[in-house]
Amino acid sequence: MSITGEGTEANPWVVHTVAELREKAVVAGTFIKLANNLDCDTQYQEWETLSGNSSNPATIDFEGYKLDKPYIKPNNGLMQHLILKNGKVLNIHENNFEVTQNSCSFIMDDIYMYTMAVSADIDNFHEGAQVGRTDFAMIGFRTIDNCSIKINFENNNEFNIPRIFDSGTDLNTNLVDSQIIVSTPSALDFLLYCTYPDRMTITGNSFTAKTNHFAKTWGSDSGGYLINNTFNLTGGTGNLITASNGGTFYSREHNIYNTNISSFNTLSGLDGASYGQCVNPDYLLSIGFPGIKEV
Repeated sequence: MSITGEGTEANPWVVHTVAELREKAVVAGTFIKLANNLDCDTQYQEWETLSGNSSNPATIDFEGYKLDKPYIKPNNGLMQHLILKNGKVLNIHENNFEVTQNSCSFIMDDIYMYTMAVSADIDNFHEGAQVGRTDFAMIGFRTIDNCSIKINFENNNEFNIPRIFDSGTDLNTNLVDSQIIVSTPSALDFLLYCTYPDRMTITGNSFTAKTNHFAKTWGSDSGGYLINNTFNLTGGTGNLITASNGGTFYSREHNIYNTNISSFNTLSGLDGASYGQCVNPDYLLSIGFPGIKEV
């Protein structure tokens, strides 16, 4: 079948193959629906980064269907600059998933996700010419809402990744009502990174990972609020928040299990920071912090 529709919100493109999806997803502001499951093993084995328009991303409604077994090539990410809704991207795998000095692989970057399930098995990740690179994250997001994300590195022999999630360059980045499970052979430095000028909403999530710290915030206007999350974190002895050059996370009402991160019980503490804080104020909703909503 050929593509039908007009690419509008009222009459989106309806696509039936991976090639059709890739053709339409690059169009600024377009709306797309899947008509069926897309199997990359049979339809698109050599995946190039699917990049939408950075200022006006396409919206892809999976309609409950899945994009299955996308295979990431060296120095290629899966997708970026897109809005994903109501479906699954499963069994992401790779061939020599590498970070080099002039290029950076990622699973997703500059992504909005609503009611999505994502799973990835990364066995051959290595850092190439840029060993110890600290500005690398597997998922750079604007919004993750009501999603399930599972990333497995357990069979990776060269594992050395500082973080998994990075807030997008956006004043109101949201990570809400989602389940995050990251399996690694050794501890991450931190699971999540937030830098100036980002303000993050992190509420109602469940996090399972092996990490030294939960999050790092950098810059005087960075931070956000951290409310009503469930933490099951092992492998680290650091702080809830590592703050440097300022930055504040307002935090309260968490469930904490099997966790040996030292400051989780007090929800405070800094790691080598000249200033910055993780606080637990009763007036959280009254201070007008960007992105705050009732919980």
